[in-house]
Amino acid sequence: MAAFTIIDAHTVFGFWPFRRADLSLETLVNVLRQHQVTRALTISTTGIFNDYQRGNEETVAVCQQTPELFPTATIDPRRYLGCREEIDRRIGQGLKLFRVFPEYQDWPLEYAPFLRLLQHLAERGAVLMISAAERGVATCLARLTEGLPLKVILTAVRADNLGELLVVLEERPHWCVETRWLNSPGALTTLAAAVGAERLIFGSATPLYYFSSAYLPVLAADLTEEQKALILGENLRRLLS
Repeated sequence: MAAFTIIDAHTVFGFWPFRRADLSLETLVNVLRQHQVTRALTISTTGIFNDYQRGNEETVAVCQQTPELFPTATIDPRRYLGCREEIDRRIGQGLKLFRVFPEYQDWPLEYAPFLRLLQHLAERGAVLMISAAERGVATCLARLTEGLPLKVILTAVRADNLGELLVVLEERPHWCVETRWLNSPGALTTLAAAVGAERLIFGSATPLYYFSSAYLPVLAADLTEEQKALILGENLRRLLS
């Protein structure tokens, strides 16, 4: 088996209020080194559950001291004032991936501040990462971004919702999907055949979830070594280059 260059699109550190888990920076780095992950995008949970600007500061500071980590930024549309300036500030620092968390912050996709921020992210050439765990979320987001050249990574999509995912990806050729929960037999093979392995992005959500539960299904999938290499690192590198 080939030795793959692994770039993880989805890691976190901090405190998680909904479950007991060791999300310390030390644990995260140890997991990445154990699995020989070359680079990982990460985000402080402070930005999810408390203050997005302070969380971004924590993320950037940690990544400056940890060579394996690269910062992901977040914004919170509930605190719309200052969000566009925060986007510009982080892009100026070299960040390109922005995450939003309506599932934890309790705001709807059809929310005027969010719609305005989607437009700003698209204008600045940013990439948006958002959970599409619930049926209909990807469909709604596709409708709300009609006409916007916004690149999107859908995360937390389950294999039992392949139908919606396939339709949305066919209609949005600049969108990708994280592979973490697409771990049912044949799911990755089906997606690669339908829309191309170039649209699949590896993310583990470690250390909130076990790294191997996301990694091993990619290795076991009925894909070529070249396709696995794309999924495990090359696609994300190109997207954020």
